[in-house]
Parts: sequence; structure tokens; C-alpha cells
Amino acid sequence: MVGPVPRTGGTRLSTTYPAGEGLGALVRRHRTLAGLSQTALAKASGVDSAYINRIERGVQARPSTEVLETLIRVLGLDGTLEAEGLRISAGYCPVAILALDSTQQTALLTLIMRV
Repeated sequence: MVGPVPRTGGTRLSTTYPAGEGLGALVRRHRTLAGLSQTALAKASGVDSAYINRIERGVQARPSTEVLETLIRVLGLDGTLEAEGLRISAGYCPVAILALDSTQQTALLTLIMRV
């Protein structure tokens, strides 16, 4: 595996994701912003290019956490809100919530359920 794609400076995206944009569209967007083809992303991440294609087409809606975290790292998104957006789009809990203790998680989930 190869390290993350270097950033060109600043934040990757300063806007929120369009409503309804799924995981596949987000992976495609970040791959394109990184200047990578599906084949190049596959080679850099060690993930099969056909699998990446299925993710981008929405056929593989929930890749394993290992695959998702590898793509996040290779796309240079580690530690960003964009990474959290990818996790949420894939149906996983954001890392920031996992860092809370159980009382804080319960309080946050209670608040979310009220909205």
C-alpha cells in the first residue's frame, strides 16, 4: 500500500454535501479531487478496482470499516469532516461520537432523537 495522497493546501471541501449524495458519489468526488483514476486508487489502497467501481456505482453501499478507513487515509481525508461524511454515508458511526464516554453518547443520541 501507498501512503495518503498529498493535499494541495487548505481544506478539501468547505461546503456541505448535497442532500442525498450517497457514499459512491462522495468516493468518486474525493477520488477525482485527488486526481486519481479508479485503478490508481485501487493500487494505492490495495482494494480491488472492481470493488471501488461497485462502491462508486452504489452497488456496494457499505464496505467494511477496514476498506473505508483505507480509502479515507489514501484520499488524504483522515481527521476531516469529509471523512466523517463518508463514514456516515456508509452507515457507520462518526469517530467523534465514538470518542465520547457512554453518558455523553446517550445524551447526544437523546438530543438527536428529539430533532
